Amino acid sequence: MKNEKPLPIQLYEKYMEQFDQKTDQEIIEAFNAEAGNCGWGTARASYLGALHKQLDKREFDYSEIGDKGSMSIKSKIKLEGKVIKTITDPPDINPNNGLWNIIPDKNEPKGYRVERIC
Repeated sequence: MKNEKPLPIQLYEKYMEQFDQKTDQEIIEAFNAEAGNCGWGTARASYLGALHKQLDKREFDYSEIGDKGSMSIKSKIKLEGKVIKTITDPPDINPNNGLWNIIPDKNEPKGYRVERIC
């Protein structure tokens, strides 16, 4: 059997190479595309790990969303200089991804309200 790297490491390295080619703003956009998504898997863990490492590598102050050991993807972010700030823009709502619950509500103009599950 070949002495290959485990898949999560291979994916992480691939994502790091891709992120290395992106601008700071493109890194922020990549983060925001993940905000609010609580799905999980090997590829996503590697992707988010590489994204987290990019925040360190670029010397961003991301203390508002995490530290070297963890990172929250609960909120979207913006970059002010080298400081990451959360923004109030809610994550994109896709009622089919299991993150949102649509509740009928005749008091709402659309006839329903959307609640975040995770």
